[in-house]
Amino acid sequence: MPPSILRSISIRTWEQLHGIAGEATLLSQFARAVNIMVADHLVALVLPEIGDGPFHVVVDALPAYALPHHLPVTWESNRLWLGPWCIQSQAEPAFWNPRVAWEQLSFGSRVQSELRALVEMAAQSRDVWQDGVILGGTAGKKHVSPLPALEIAAKSGDADTFVAAAVALAGWGPGLTPSGDDFLAGLMLSLWVQKGELARPLCERIATVALPRTTRLSGAFLQAAANGLADARWHALLHALTGAPGITLEQAVREVLAFGATSGLDMLAGFLYGDLKAPLLNRWLR
Repeated sequence: MPPSILRSISIRTWEQLHGIAGEATLLSQFARAVNIMVADHLVALVLPEIGDGPFHVVVDALPAYALPHHLPVTWESNRLWLGPWCIQSQAEPAFWNPRVAWEQLSFGSRVQSELRALVEMAAQSRDVWQDGVILGGTAGKKHVSPLPALEIAAKSGDADTFVAAAVALAGWGPGLTPSGDDFLAGLMLSLWVQKGELARPLCERIATVALPRTTRLSGAFLQAAANGLADARWHALLHALTGAPGITLEQAVREVLAFGATSGLDMLAGFLYGDLKAPLLNRWLR
């Protein structure tokens, strides 16, 4: 196989990989993504159709053969080697910053209502809209939802109670990124919208306790959301919510909804939940 071409790379992933000489562990290999662990860091090597993310390396092609479980990893000159797989970089790779410019976000209640209407419509079309609650695709129908406990905890006024109830969502539902994790990630992004860096302590508390309860891939997304990082689809959605020119809100929502079987919808559900409960949650974001 000729070398794959590196299209873009998360700045944080570049800092972790550039000049490295060590070993990686293969977590999973799919048609559109290869997920590896390098030390304690998850790296997702993905095709352009998945696009930029907080720990992503976007390449033009993935190996057609099965990679070994343990891979020597080196970055020499402009080439990243993962066992037999070579990824060729340009002299100056296209860096992508996963941190949202939270300080510059501003949008009103009207556009938030438009977002809620679009998400509700999508949930109803997938038959996962029940009594005003979206969660988990089929998971929401097969298992008792942890959301009622989260609702009670949000009203309790006690941050520890809320964190414990939120963490009960971790690992809930099927998939590499379970529905409960996706909901939590969306909820944390909502907290960042509301308070920016002031949201970090509460989000990090949630992520720290949630990580041992879920998959490594899902845990990496949770940790990213706790740090105010998001993938390109969410950057576009948040940009659209500000009313800035470019992608329309409807198109941005479609792009997020297209992520995974139910992941996009579950994240949007968590995002809307955080917005709806803002008056309660803001007590701990000062």
